Amino acid sequence: MITPTTIVEVSVPVDEKYTVKRLVAIGGKEWKKTGKHRVYFNLPLTAKLYGIIFCTRDLYSIESATIYDKMISVSEAIRIFNALRHGKIWFDFDDHEFHWWYGNDDIYVKIRDGIEKLLDAMKDD
Repeated sequence: MITPTTIVEVSVPVDEKYTVKRLVAIGGKEWKKTGKHRVYFNLPLTAKLYGIIFCTRDLYSIESATIYDKMISVSEAIRIFNALRHGKIWFDFDDHEFHWWYGNDDIYVKIRDGIEKLLDAMKDD
């Protein structure tokens, strides 16, 4: 029962917020196989959402890195880079949830929150 002091959050229904069209529009890649339907988010989008910028000599040699303009150690940069490079984050249309594989939860949460912000800021056609 809703009372005068009840706070009701109004948001876009899940089925309208998380569509293939919207998730692909922000940089996701659609994947379907053996009855599964997902949208994956990969580098460089995940790095951008995390706020990290790598300075490299070559593809795998990190010299320095910043997160939102704050310098971090090379060892921390390598840890984050490996989590982003080897990790997977996806939205699963079977359970309407984001999932994360490899890495730690702080990275996943920042990326997922970044995706949510992009979706919330989107204007539908």
